[in-house]
Amino acid sequence: MPDWEEMPVDIARFIAQQSAQTIKCPLDAIVELVTNSDDEFRRSGREGGEIVLHYVRDGDGNCREIRVLDNAGGMTRDQLDVATTFGRESSHFKTTKGVRGFFGRGLKEALIALGEGDIITRKHDQVLRTSIKQDSQDIAPKRLVPEEVSLNEAASLGLTFDGTLVVIRTLDRAGAKRIVPEPDKFLNLTANHYALRDIWERRTGRLTYKSERRTGRDRKTLTVIKSNQPVAIRPEKPLMEKCAEERIHLQASKFIDIAIYESKNQLTGKGDEPDSYAGIVIKSEGVPLEKRAFLEARPGSCYFSGIVEAPFIAKNLRNDDSSMLQANRSGLDWRTTSCRELAVTIEKTLAPLITEKEAQLAGSKIDRDPDRTSKLKRDAEFLNRLAKQLGAQLQPGLEGGTDLEPVPLADLAIRPLFCNMPPGAQRKFKIYCPISNLPSNTKIEQGFVVLTGVDGEASAHLPSVDDEVTLTRDPVRRDILSGNVTVVVPNEAQLGSYWILSAVSESSRAVAEIVCAEPGKSNRNKDPGSPRGGIFERIEPDLSPDPTQRVWYDPGTRVLRIYVEFPTLKRTLGYPDAWLTSEAAKTLYVELLAEGLCRTVVLRDIERGALEYGDTPEAAAASSFAHIDKLRRKCVKEIYDYVTRQYGT
Repeated sequence: MPDWEEMPVDIARFIAQQSAQTIKCPLDAIVELVTNSDDEFRRSGREGGEIVLHYVRDGDGNCREIRVLDNAGGMTRDQLDVATTFGRESSHFKTTKGVRGFFGRGLKEALIALGEGDIITRKHDQVLRTSIKQDSQDIAPKRLVPEEVSLNEAASLGLTFDGTLVVIRTLDRAGAKRIVPEPDKFLNLTANHYALRDIWERRTGRLTYKSERRTGRDRKTLTVIKSNQPVAIRPEKPLMEKCAEERIHLQASKFIDIAIYESKNQLTGKGDEPDSYAGIVIKSEGVPLEKRAFLEARPGSCYFSGIVEAPFIAKNLRNDDSSMLQANRSGLDWRTTSCRELAVTIEKTLAPLITEKEAQLAGSKIDRDPDRTSKLKRDAEFLNRLAKQLGAQLQPGLEGGTDLEPVPLADLAIRPLFCNMPPGAQRKFKIYCPISNLPSNTKIEQGFVVLTGVDGEASAHLPSVDDEVTLTRDPVRRDILSGNVTVVVPNEAQLGSYWILSAVSESSRAVAEIVCAEPGKSNRNKDPGSPRGGIFERIEPDLSPDPTQRVWYDPGTRVLRIYVEFPTLKRTLGYPDAWLTSEAAKTLYVELLAEGLCRTVVLRDIERGALEYGDTPEAAAASSFAHIDKLRRKCVKEIYDYVTRQYGT
């Protein structure tokens, strides 16, 4: 019989690492502490209540101290013992709906991750104090045996009522991020943080601040530079109108409630910034889990905010299933099947709203010269006729992906986004990743590896897919990496089966949908977004300052933009007063139309799977440029003749 023994665990190092992963900066600690205070108010049944936040900042911008004080009722000795014991259930999440702390670890981890600190709590005129610190990662954390504090000393600390004060003193540690902004910026960041907004709407919040400078040879003499009086913490919600609200049913009897809001003005900040109202906040039982940007590369996305309520996540947690959450509690794990399905559903709801907004924005920028606008419209129709002649034939039976969706430049992406595939079919999907989105230590020229997988409805016949795909610098778009993945649908697959193809990098994920459907005729020349079946809705001179290219097709609005502020174009095209009046301007215009048309058609056909792209960077570059050059030779004479007729000799 083999001998079994208890596996050794380095508790000290485990706690230190876990705390550092969860609490990365002072703001993370503040979110945890304010959330704990709000939970205590909820458990006591109090709708009102006050939370006072105080922080000390040194002359270098480092946070030296954080204090969070509440009047939520305080803790008894037994409750304080539970709150300062690692591994004990202290959040009451399983017994009380709406509490924010799922795991009951935030208070302890905040103290250990940033340095050390004290917990002073008052209940029924008994005041107790304990301290927590960890001197080294190799030494287990220490807790001071709770000691009684006089009422006078408690009053000097601000505890004139039943409540709790948490004090964190930050310490200099390798890799620690302790920078905090000035009071005005810090107030805005704290008040509008997506995880705290609804708390400040229910509670009275106040912020106080003190800045210190160390002087003297030993830099131990403290001088108060400035301090402020208490300032009310109130979120500054922009004016928005609800534009979509519905309950959407997912697989396995799950559902989400989604509400989307549109702002008349562009929302400030990015969708993944915690204090920006752009992006979608995902909640469960009212508890914010993450704020994420969806379809952020689309120019219209910065006008939308939203809330998704997913009650099944909290239900899973109560059943001890935390697979949807990242281990460091930084948000959802988008690699899981449920999260991927959630992402696809949100993007499907957002996409038509963003498209409509982009059309409105484009309409406000249209050239108002009626004669020029009319001619540019006819130019677009001419390019559409040429595009139908030049487009490559899609392999029969592989419908889908015929619309030229934009490839996001801010996140991982798969194209096509949707595809019908019959049993036994195979096709290549293309994965894109912007170089700016890669970890700093990535060797770009050697490629970047992402993991992919296929998941879907309960079925014994899942498509096969490569386990790893190496991305290399794209030959056409030099600011992104790209690579191919081949999906093969088994012959035994059932019609109507639904699958999600996912790609995952260290920092993001992308998904595409596959449906097992009967082969049918591929309408390769029809763009679903166009009533005329053309790629181009119009051609538009664009006055954007400092453009990086001459011409670009915007798939969201189906506009071919000519950047007339590009140095060589500005001198030659003569926009707006002398538009295409010289022979040099007309010749350049022919070149621009050919460039925009051929590049757009080739990229569309590659993403549809109608053109082989090549499996190596060299082959991909040669293939794409060869196709573009081939199309240019085919169409440039016809474009020249058309421009001559349209604009004269």
